[in-house]
Amino acid sequence: GSGKSTLIRLLCGLSKPTSGAIRIGGWALPGEAEAVRAQIGLVAHKPLLYEGLTGRENLAFFARLYGTKSDQVDAMLERVGLSRRADDPARTYSRGMMQRLSLARALLHEPDVLLFDEPYTG
Repeated sequence: GSGKSTLIRLLCGLSKPTSGAIRIGGWALPGEAEAVRAQIGLVAHKPLLYEGLTGRENLAFFARLYGTKSDQVDAMLERVGLSRRADDPARTYSRGMMQRLSLARALLHEPDVLLFDEPYTG
């Protein structure tokens, strides 16, 4: 490929550059990756979720990581149309449902920037 996924991983602080410097919103990567991650939501080809957890548990886990209020979890599940399946294990979700849960995870902390890396492939 042309390096799109690699660039997105670098921008999100998920990979470290081998040379050069990356600055986003005044923050330098990889040194200030946590501050950058707080500003970015990522929806990737792989959902980046825990399949053994329910949809609600997945979002609650990420809400704690982001320091987001827990009441956002149910609101986000409603927003992406997964309220009825919120207490089912994510492994029972269809590919489309996993992508919606991944979108909910990416939006949960109200990031300034959303990045999409081939979310519809597969």
